[in-house]
Amino acid sequence: ASKKSSRRPTLEAAEEVQEQVQEEPSHCVLEGSQRPMLLKVSAVVDELTYECNTKEINFSPTVLFQTRVHRFQLKSTSTIPLPFEWRITAAPGLAGVATQAYSISPSRGEVLAGASQEFTVRFTPKDVESFRCMLECVIPSLSSMMEPLQVSVDATALRPWCHFELSPTDYRSRRRSDAPLDAKYRIVEFESLGTRVKNTKRFYVLNPTAESFEFSWQEEQTRTIEHEDPFRCLTKRGVILPGK
Repeated sequence: ASKKSSRRPTLEAAEEVQEQVQEEPSHCVLEGSQRPMLLKVSAVVDELTYECNTKEINFSPTVLFQTRVHRFQLKSTSTIPLPFEWRITAAPGLAGVATQAYSISPSRGEVLAGASQEFTVRFTPKDVESFRCMLECVIPSLSSMMEPLQVSVDATALRPWCHFELSPTDYRSRRRSDAPLDAKYRIVEFESLGTRVKNTKRFYVLNPTAESFEFSWQEEQTRTIEHEDPFRCLTKRGVILPGK
């Protein structure tokens, strides 16, 4: 009889793994064609165990809409693959919205026997609040000798006066100058396929505060050589409303 394994079950149904036996197709047995055959069957049985040295993650204060990253390892000490699924829950008494600031990847899968898996936890706050949460790793059929894997996470968000939504750039590392560029500057990088070609860059500035503020763009340094300014700002001044 031929056997075919069912589809991989979810973690909730991992303890009910069964094999479905398909019926033999219609056939005729030729006389004298039957002979005994030895079939070698082997299996590995073990309890699911793990090693993880990370029990707590505390992110440094992070400005709104920025991202901080923490990485840690989980090792399977079993002789069989270790399935996992991460869940993020808020600390008691806190709103579930705090969990939206965190993400972990990979969020589910399995760690091969004796192997290690690296996980990446990202913290991206969008408001100032309490961010105490718990990362819970669901491991079905975990050995009774093992404690459930839980990692507490906490962080603090800082509200800036304004947030510039700019594309990432490696200009600082490519800049040819003896003096490094001050960290207070934000970078808008242009690429042009020739001279006298109009290149346009658009970006947004967000006001995360509860008050409106006026803005105006001004050139920081006065030019000592008279020539045409290649840059032009179309929105030199204005007002940004709260939350806009």
